[in-house]
Amino acid sequence: MTIKNILNSIDIVERVDLELRSLYKDYGFKPFKMGKFEEYDLYTKNKDFIPTDSIITVTGQDGKLLALRPDLTLSIVKYFRPEEKEVEKLYYSENIYRSDKTGSYNELRQTGLECLGIIGIDEISEVTRLAALSLKMISKNYILDISHMGFLQELISDIPERAKKPILKAVSQKNSIAIREIASTYGISEEKESAIEAVTSIYGEYKKTLPLIKELPLSDKARQYICDIEKVCKYLSDKKVGGIINIDFSIVNNMTYYSGILFQGYIPGIPENILSGGQYDGVMERMRKSGSAIGFALYLDFLRGIEDSLEGNRNSRNNRDNRNSAEGTSAKSNSKAGAKARLEDVKKKTGGIGNNKTEKTGLSDDEYINVALPKGRLGTKIYEMFEKAGYPCSDIKEDNRRLVFENKRKKIRYFWVKPSDVTVYVERGTADIGACGKDIIEEYSPDVYELLDLKKGKCKMCVAAKKGFADDTSKTLRVATKFPEIARKYYEGESRKIDIIKLHGSIELAPILDMSDVILDIVETGKTLKENNLDIIEEVLPVSARLIANKSAFRFKNDRITELISKLVKRI
Repeated sequence: MTIKNILNSIDIVERVDLELRSLYKDYGFKPFKMGKFEEYDLYTKNKDFIPTDSIITVTGQDGKLLALRPDLTLSIVKYFRPEEKEVEKLYYSENIYRSDKTGSYNELRQTGLECLGIIGIDEISEVTRLAALSLKMISKNYILDISHMGFLQELISDIPERAKKPILKAVSQKNSIAIREIASTYGISEEKESAIEAVTSIYGEYKKTLPLIKELPLSDKARQYICDIEKVCKYLSDKKVGGIINIDFSIVNNMTYYSGILFQGYIPGIPENILSGGQYDGVMERMRKSGSAIGFALYLDFLRGIEDSLEGNRNSRNNRDNRNSAEGTSAKSNSKAGAKARLEDVKKKTGGIGNNKTEKTGLSDDEYINVALPKGRLGTKIYEMFEKAGYPCSDIKEDNRRLVFENKRKKIRYFWVKPSDVTVYVERGTADIGACGKDIIEEYSPDVYELLDLKKGKCKMCVAAKKGFADDTSKTLRVATKFPEIARKYYEGESRKIDIIKLHGSIELAPILDMSDVILDIVETGKTLKENNLDIIEEVLPVSARLIANKSAFRFKNDRITELISKLVKRI
């Protein structure tokens, strides 16, 4: 049996893992083997890096609390001895153990590498190149998106400290609406708000996007970071790594740990990034190690279930042959009005969200845009917006019980789903985009882009109570609601101890029957509250329908999604 036949008979995860380890070895990285357990104390000291609530713990025979490893980077940094080596280049392939959103624990294969010590732009470029080549081994149609945490930190360095975390969250969601709201709340200048919004909206190939960034009013330090990104991107271009290399500053990570280049990798068929990495000098500093560090990891379990689609665009041997011929032996040798006008000009050039058309990904041009619409009146209103924007589907108006509708000419597919499920369909990649209320987004915190306020279904999230209610702060406040997460976050901000009573309907009944002190619910006209002798005592959140997008679909179908958004904007 030939080596090729042997490889083809192996499970796809094992096969790709073997190829990646061979790649890293060719570049001078050495294998690093770890056990399953690490002292839990390592993670409690670095809980901003790895949330401790996702960790499985056991007690050792000596009474020490141990953890099944939820990540490998911290253990490698702990091992690193800067006094022994100027640069340590290590790769690994190990299982990690984490809980998901449902609280279930999962065992995942993590394969990656770390470069630690005295590293500069050459080492950063090489690691980024290896990230690209790793993706290329899986699919020639990959996308590698690059950001820079140092640039983002510098961009927001002069805004109020309390505003930094919410601003970065809004940037990570490509949420221009939230950026404007935060800027207004914290008194951020119009010039700074416009610059942040422009950076958030920019997406595309570096030769097109970085010149737009340079037109913004930036500090010298921020401009140096842009130069660093440019050097890395040019290096990747010169080395002909294939795929698509884009700039995307919505890639954001913890400011305490990450300081430089960040990147994420995507391949068709997987609704989230399969690769994640970057420069984490903050981890080194926190663990009292001199030098810098950069690395990345791939989550190979994501490949299971899409084997057939991958076989059509990858060939292990060809990939390796192409890599060797293209790279040779290099692996071995190694005034305010004026400012505002400029900002507006940049924003026009970016075209808003998804500003630049990406290069062809190799995907078929006739791929559908899949749209999840909420059942009910709101969904009907949203569909009418799409129809007027030039995306009609006549069947959807027929009196039937069908759930899926297509316009083959426009290559768009709609499906009706329960309003609270829209985010699930989009996050999982079944839908490319969807429309849902801001209340659903805040309650479930999906990992999606929030691209547009559709201005439909306007209402507000409020706290209400019986007329004459006075809060007794010496007692736990009983809150009845359909939105326990929103209630929890709101009252945490108020430093108020509460008892959440989860209900699914007729929320107004709870205080009437003295089951709760207050309710937290959606209020449209307030008529139901008045008829039940209840008053609004706090307004928590304005609510309206938002257009959301799957992060992978936004990349692979960027041209079409961007075009659709530009047409929807005209209908708002």
